[in-house]
Amino acid sequence: MTENAAEILRTRFVESRNAVLLSVSDGQDFTYGQIYANARALADRWRAEGLAKGDTVAFLLPNCPGYLTSYLACIIGGYVANPIVPELAETSVQFISELAKPKLLLREPPELDADLAAPSDADIRFESEDDKPFLNIFTSGTTGNPKGICHSLGGIIHNAASFARLSGMGTDTRLYHILPMAYMAGFQNTMLCPLLAGGTIVLGPVFSPASAVTFWQRPVSARANFLTLTPTIASALSRLGARNIEASRKAASLLVSVQCTAGQLTHGIRQQFLEVFGIPLQDCYGVTELGGPFTLQSREDAAIEDNVGRPLPELEISILSGTASEGELWIKTPAIMLGYLDREGLDPPLLSDGFVATGDIATFENGKLTITGRLKDMIIKGGINIAPRALENVISDLPEVEDVAVIGVDHEFWGEVIVACVTARDSNAKSALKLAIQNHCAKNLASIHRPDVTLIIEDFPRAMNGKIQKHALRDRVLAELSAQPPA
Repeated sequence: MTENAAEILRTRFVESRNAVLLSVSDGQDFTYGQIYANARALADRWRAEGLAKGDTVAFLLPNCPGYLTSYLACIIGGYVANPIVPELAETSVQFISELAKPKLLLREPPELDADLAAPSDADIRFESEDDKPFLNIFTSGTTGNPKGICHSLGGIIHNAASFARLSGMGTDTRLYHILPMAYMAGFQNTMLCPLLAGGTIVLGPVFSPASAVTFWQRPVSARANFLTLTPTIASALSRLGARNIEASRKAASLLVSVQCTAGQLTHGIRQQFLEVFGIPLQDCYGVTELGGPFTLQSREDAAIEDNVGRPLPELEISILSGTASEGELWIKTPAIMLGYLDREGLDPPLLSDGFVATGDIATFENGKLTITGRLKDMIIKGGINIAPRALENVISDLPEVEDVAVIGVDHEFWGEVIVACVTARDSNAKSALKLAIQNHCAKNLASIHRPDVTLIIEDFPRAMNGKIQKHALRDRVLAELSAQPPA
């Protein structure tokens, strides 16, 4: 019989009572026992203030040590955790509140008390039930109102424990945490996974251009050996690190795993990171609705392959073929969400024999998954399906390219034409870059797959997690193109 989530957590906190769970930037460490004691005190305080089991607690907080205790307090007390991205407009916060109906909205980070004594083994317990709502994760609301995704505790815990095993995490893991804690990757990948493995979370500041210059000081001094990045962060670190490759490789020398999630990892970013730091980026694929991360490349594969790795053993994968080997990715997983939040409650996911459509185009060969595009991003030019990701990978190989996104725009004759939008490393060499892209694509792509238009832009519209917003980019492109469509 599968062990329930509450018992998995209880066993971890009992066994790791005196081990360090959280290392904060002021040099103070908190053990598993101390973190549990703080979370228990927080859960008890909420209960005394009138919260009942099943009530929702919303966190409108910056990254902080108290974020972890807030999540744990919800599991201890049987509450539903509802993180809210602090950068959201107040209208979006109001919309989330109307859907989630929190009984408590935290706007001040809970303080940790290092003097709280850990309870006895018998008093370590968690009241949340496996099949009941535990976590509401909302999108950033970049294409309209935020979308709320509700997960059970059992789905989240079992998925995180399995991904931690796939990642090779253990009691010696020291993961440097720099992702927003209100997103799935900032909770599941970088808090819950190392916790369930008995490892340590080394808390750093949320990554920003300002923090990039001194990025390596904290992980080096804290002896961090695991790191989770987004493609945007990996690209920024590579650009800075290229100024002194010897120092960069020394700074990264303790890392045994660098995972990359929450966006498309192009071949160009992979190669640049490997060349600068001497360590491959291990691509990680996941879907928030399906419990978060569920594939990972091995370090060995990541150095030579562009796939997203092997899936968790609990998953079933099906490719609804569009061609002999490629088609839409369908997945069956025990970690699937309970449903989307709506004003009436939960709208369950649409399933076909237990499988759910991801909207991604993929191949699955030799046990490894490769994502080749998105159905909604597919460009149909002259009746030919063209996956933007393949073209983006080719263009990203040019060292002069900082980032690239390929979109389709309507055309009277072709149906759609291909527009490559590129940011340049040298803003003064735009004309030369356009020519370099044209020549590079001519050598590496069939004529039908080459960009019809190349735009060198200053920056990309991005969601708060760093992903390029292609819908907003398309609007910008249409505004910039001439009244006559490209021939």
